[in-house]
Parts: sequence; C-alpha cells; structure tokens
Amino acid sequence: MIGFEPTTLCSQSRCATPALHPVSGIKSSGQGAASTKKRILAFYDDTSGDDNPNMALPFWESMRLGNRDPEQQELEVLKQIPVFDKLPHRALKMVRSLCHVRHFKEGEHIFRTNEPGVGMYIIMEGSVEIYRFHGDTDQEDSMANFYDGDFFGELALLDDLPRTASARAQSYCRMLGFFRPDLLSLMNRNPRIASIILLNIARITGKRLIRTNERLEETLLEAGKELV
Repeated sequence: MIGFEPTTLCSQSRCATPALHPVSGIKSSGQGAASTKKRILAFYDDTSGDDNPNMALPFWESMRLGNRDPEQQELEVLKQIPVFDKLPHRALKMVRSLCHVRHFKEGEHIFRTNEPGVGMYIIMEGSVEIYRFHGDTDQEDSMANFYDGDFFGELALLDDLPRTASARAQSYCRMLGFFRPDLLSLMNRNPRIASIILLNIARITGKRLIRTNERLEETLLEAGKELV
C-alpha cells in the first residue's frame, strides 16, 4: 500500500445534480427480480446525494457489481491503509461512516497547489497524478501516480497548511474522503480510535523522513564524486 503526502490539502468537489434511481419506477415480478431491484436501489442510495457531489455512478456499472457489497469492499480497502492499521472491524466501520464518497471525471482536479489542506483521499477506483509546476513556468513535473487502494493527503488531517502540489484524476475516479472535521468528530466520540490513527500518521511521517534523508545523502555523495 502506497502513501504519499506531497502537500497538505484536499478541496471538496463542487456539487452537481444528484443521481436518479433509473429503476425506481420499474415494476418487477418474482422474488429474484425484486431482490435485484432492491440491491440496485440500495446501491444508488449509497452513491448519490450530498456525499457524491460530482457525478452519479453509471447505471450499468452498478449492474456490473452484481452481488458484491460496496460497503464491504470499502472496509476491505480501509483495512489495508496504513493510516487505519490495527483498527478492529467495528472501528473501521465507524471510520467508514465518517468518510465521504467523491467522484471525479477524467482531468478534474482533486485539489490544486496552495489550496488549504482538508484531509486525505483513498482511491476505490481510478488513477490520480500528483504534479507541480516547474519553477514559475507552465511546465508540469509529474511526481507520483496512484491507483486503486492507494491513498494520499493524510498529513492534511493534522494541519491546514497549503498544498505543495496538485492532484488530478487521470480517469474516472471514485474515492473516499476522510477530512480533518471527521477526525475531530472521532476524537469526541472515541478518543482511543482517534489516537491510534494519529499514531499511525506519525509512523508514516517518520518512515517518510528517513527515506528522504537517505535519498538526500545519496544525492550529496553522488555530487561529491562528480566534483572529485
């Protein structure tokens, strides 16, 4: 599982028309058809409205999911995220209840450089590019690419310092957003769970600093050899 914090914000997406239920007016006969209709309607209830401001999940994509439970899938992904390491299943469900589903179209920005940090994102589907501009030019320097199951922006849970890079969807993306107000709410509801998350972020940050120092030492050694 990859973590990356080139910046410290997340801008929440602007709200568009909420998803409609494409099967809400269809009459079904038989227990199997009714069950299928019920699953589809429940799925659209999970993926429409204020928590999904950008775009609705396509109808045939919801059909493709079949009998798979989207919430269970999301819990399985959260379980693999280092930020939520060592959280029991019940605690993961509590975290999931605080998360916000976000949809982004290809080419749409999740956040931009210098925007204040709000929180982290977990990619459920799609890919994201992290980039920054080279100096004062319009030339983009790609820094990292993230895919299904990856996360980024977790340091924004601790502070609202401006983002130092931009994040842009490379394809249609469905993500879970876990923002600073959600963490603060969790602190009030269950301080023990919140403390585990904060400790995990500290560990991730520490490992990242060690790697950065190692790379810096390697760069300085290489520069010294060239001077000799």
